[in-house]
Amino acid sequence: MTIPACTESVGNGTEQAQGQGREGDGPAADSTDFIIKLSVDPEVEEKWQAVIGRTDIFIYGGSGTRQLEKHLQTSGTGRLTVRCRSGDRITAAIANSRAGFNMAALQKYDSMELLRYGAEDDDPARPLMSAVTETAGDSVRLVLKPLGCRIILAEITNELGGYVRLEEPRIGLFDRSPSAEVFRTDGFRPVEIPDDTAWVKLPYDIGVLPQTPGTELWCYPNDTPEETMGTPRTGIVLECVIEGRRERFRGRLPPLARGSTTGVGITVSRNAGGAPGCSYRFF
Repeated sequence: MTIPACTESVGNGTEQAQGQGREGDGPAADSTDFIIKLSVDPEVEEKWQAVIGRTDIFIYGGSGTRQLEKHLQTSGTGRLTVRCRSGDRITAAIANSRAGFNMAALQKYDSMELLRYGAEDDDPARPLMSAVTETAGDSVRLVLKPLGCRIILAEITNELGGYVRLEEPRIGLFDRSPSAEVFRTDGFRPVEIPDDTAWVKLPYDIGVLPQTPGTELWCYPNDTPEETMGTPRTGIVLECVIEGRRERFRGRLPPLARGSTTGVGITVSRNAGGAPGCSYRFF
């Protein structure tokens, strides 16, 4: 697939270029054709089935002050040929950004690699994706991966007995990371934690038969390996009414890598004293 057209920014100017995926600002003695191949991580593409909209491509010099050389805007994935300076370069791509970019603040790669995005600005149906690669050659492959994570309630089982139902059930996430660095690949830690819980109602009450609702939650990565004071892992909570009393059962999710999908199984049963309890399993 060839990307048919894109908008290109060079320095402080912008032009609309048309044609068969070939953008340029004219020949120069030290310029060359640079081929950019955009794709989505195969595992993500299979599980997420997400739509790719606008993609912003940033080309920086690979040495010295690593200045921005070009900013391109295109849509979808595929192959793009652009005319740019010879030599080492850093190529970064951000897809599906719902916010604009402050280009004056992104003239150096040092600023770009610290760029953060807010979870509230992201959309699970068109999730923010990114990729970055350093290369000295004439082509680069950028494999886009979402910044966010999917949490799917795969199964919920009621073992309370006596035909007791889990009424008005809903699940939520707490201690969620409100933002994350766009190009970070690991080491995600919450900078600040909101006090609220993001709730999603289950489609029905839970009776004696196990149910597979497939209810989906969404959050930003937090791959903290072990909880410490001030850096908790993201939590999950089940709320429901049992025998007329509203109950909440909290647990902690495993470390969440960017672009990951985590399945959750919940079992509600009675503890040794007969009170309702809950266990979580993750896969």
